[in-house]
Parts: sequence; structure tokens; C-alpha cells
Amino acid sequence: MRILIIGGHGRVARVMVPRLIARGDEVITTVRHQEQFADVERLGAQPFGRPGRSIADTPGPAVGTAP
Repeated sequence: MRILIIGGHGRVARVMVPRLIARGDEVITTVRHQEQFADVERLGAQPFGRPGRSIADTPGPAVGTAP
């Protein structure tokens, strides 16, 4: 299963990501700061986002449909 965790560098995410990876899930996480990308990747998740930017900076709809 493909799972998105918002706040991928937080306490809950740091516990959940390894568990989800161990059961075979693909985990994508949002991160706020560039230095968090490497930490999230070490946990096994794929970081998503543009460090230093907010969702509020995104022009147009912030939500789309999955392929």
C-alpha cells in the first residue's frame, strides 16, 4: 500500500515509518526543512516537498487525483 505521512520528521512518523516499511508498504512523507530529507530517507521513506515553502505558496488546487 502507498501511504502518505504528513510531518514525516515528527515523533509519530519516526516510529511508524519503519513499521510500515517492514510490512511492505511504500511510505511518502512531507518535510519542511532540507536537512530532514536525509533523515527521512534513512528511515526508508521517500521525502516529498519543497523545503522552505508552505502549501499556502502553491498556486491553484493543493489536492489532485492519483493516477
